[in-house]
Amino acid sequence: MRKQADLEIEEALKQNKNCKIVFVTSFQQEYTIQYGDIASINAVCNAIKAKLEYGIIFNKVSKTALKAISELAYTDFLKGLSLDKNPSATIMLANESDLEDEDTLYFKSDSENRKKLLNFLDTLPANRIAANK
Repeated sequence: MRKQADLEIEEALKQNKNCKIVFVTSFQQEYTIQYGDIASINAVCNAIKAKLEYGIIFNKVSKTALKAISELAYTDFLKGLSLDKNPSATIMLANESDLEDEDTLYFKSDSENRKKLLNFLDTLPANRIAANK
């Protein structure tokens, strides 16, 4: 499945169109990210030889984690993730209990998370990656 995902990502990026690359992850325990998520981010970023702008969305972040991370130096938190290339932007979206374990629900139109997410996506730089990169 990993090889298939790699091929699909490669084909999508070779379309010579502007694209925004965004990874979505959530905290496993406390303030740690699953190793597989970090490995996937590094694999995609290292496979692209062109200048790369990308973002990370930390989803379903508890209020406790939001508070603890804001008290830490955020740059120290990002350094602790062991990313090979730093993201251009990151966002932390608070857990919304009414969306818990639901597959087809969306943020309400007046949700703070929705506003933050749309702004994040609007301001994240796009990439145009040549097929040979």
